[in-house]
Amino acid sequence: MVRLSEVKDYRNPRKVKHKVAVILLFGIFWFVLQKSSRRQANEELTDPIFLNNMRIFSPCLESLPHHDTVNRFLSMIDINELENILAGLIRGFIRSKKFRKYLIDNHIPIAVDGTQKHCYKFLWSEECLERKINGKSQYYCYTLEASLVFHNGMVLPLASEFLGFMQGDEGRNKQDCEIRWQFMITLKDDSLPTVWEEYNALVDFGSNQNNRHCRKWGNRKQKFMWVNDIDYLYDQGTKEQIVHVVVCEEEWEQFDEAAQVVTRHRKFPWISSEPLRWWNLHERCNLGARYRWRIGTG
Repeated sequence: MVRLSEVKDYRNPRKVKHKVAVILLFGIFWFVLQKSSRRQANEELTDPIFLNNMRIFSPCLESLPHHDTVNRFLSMIDINELENILAGLIRGFIRSKKFRKYLIDNHIPIAVDGTQKHCYKFLWSEECLERKINGKSQYYCYTLEASLVFHNGMVLPLASEFLGFMQGDEGRNKQDCEIRWQFMITLKDDSLPTVWEEYNALVDFGSNQNNRHCRKWGNRKQKFMWVNDIDYLYDQGTKEQIVHVVVCEEEWEQFDEAAQVVTRHRKFPWISSEPLRWWNLHERCNLGARYRWRIGTG
């Protein structure tokens, strides 16, 4: 509540009825409880029980703000202030070592992925992206999300970058700071063909070099195969990056719709920034890379 109170208030002081922290907290509950519209929020989040629960956070609260009030307030503030509050909160957790037992190779696991938020047949905002499906336009919002994703199921949003029709980086001034991070990146079948070509050429020659490992994780049988030190050239061959590729093939049994036991198979390929060994596969792949999908549920 103290951090929320620090957001600058642009309202007319003589017309202020609810404090900044109350409005922002009410807006947070609106999204946490997944209310699809302001009308629904006004109908379901204004009863006496919800008011009493809100008083746990703000004992002096006399009434709840209308969601039109919340919407007007959010349209006036600087969104960067909210991002700074979130960053400060995460920074405090890190300094207090709250995540110590969930680290991967002594690093905090951050998942980065794109996710679509809304899609309509009409242009509901000028910043919307557009695509054609069967000759008809669809307008949608797409955001690149970075979240702290831990193997106990906890997901904490870190940063969001909304994609839109903005001017691109025409000067090709993209910084390569990301190569200083440890990473596990999903390698799709049709991506980086030269990396796949080298992996397929070398993976069978490493059978005597301990580049295979089998294990059981939960109800799944897993087989890992990997090739280290693949030289990947990019930017028209002017830059290179040493990467390491691992493929996990797993199978498990489950009941189908006819109540029959069937065996399922899946394959998970990743590019790793760190060399792969049998002893770091579970931590990097199962406890780290596999939890990227939780971004879409956040």
